Amino acid sequence: MSKAIPLKLKEDVFKETENIRNYLNITRNAYITAAIQGFNATHQQTILKEKLKKESLLVQKESMKVLNEYEAIEHDISAKY
Repeated sequence: MSKAIPLKLKEDVFKETENIRNYLNITRNAYITAAIQGFNATHQQTILKEKLKKESLLVQKESMKVLNEYEAIEHDISAKY
């Protein structure tokens, strides 16, 4: 399903858009849809990076604790042999 939206562009942005879409030989609607999809994809990546960074920080402390425990076990095993 498609949704109609009103859209106002600055004159220079409109002219640039028209030049490019004419060169690409695509409709205005197809051009604007592709532009929004590209913009959305970029921002989805940014959002994902931010989420992963937050989650990484949340588990960092626990990961360091586990790493230290493994290192202690490894040290104990090395000391026995």
